[in-house]
Amino acid sequence: MNMIVTYKELDKSNFFTMSTKGVMQHIGSEAVFTSLDKWEAEYTMYCRLMQIKTFFHFRKWKGFYVWRKTILYKKYHNAQKKLGNNMLSLNPILRGALLDIQLMCYKMIDVSFTDLSCIENFWLFYFVENQVINSFN
Repeated sequence: MNMIVTYKELDKSNFFTMSTKGVMQHIGSEAVFTSLDKWEAEYTMYCRLMQIKTFFHFRKWKGFYVWRKTILYKKYHNAQKKLGNNMLSLNPILRGALLDIQLMCYKMIDVSFTDLSCIENFWLFYFVENQVINSFN
């Protein structure tokens, strides 16, 4: 946004000064001079470009495009990680083994085991006897 301000209100990092000879842009410690004729021609071309819909909406389009690409990349990356972690289920040989292990774990849910919290001289015979009793309960 171009406006005339006093020196006190000036943004010292980036500002323009105009004279009868041309326009000087001050960026930090650098200065770029453009003759007035060239500056007017460039400004006219800029105004004509901004009348074209593509150039007028370019910044919005670019922001949306970058946002969309980021979302797609994250979705792709998350799906890639998930597949990488679950690739064993895609291998036909390992898939059978994994399903067998899951079935065994599922069957073990209903099995009750002997309480071993009070083990002192617990003979094998008594252990087996307690296990058989608990499996029928």
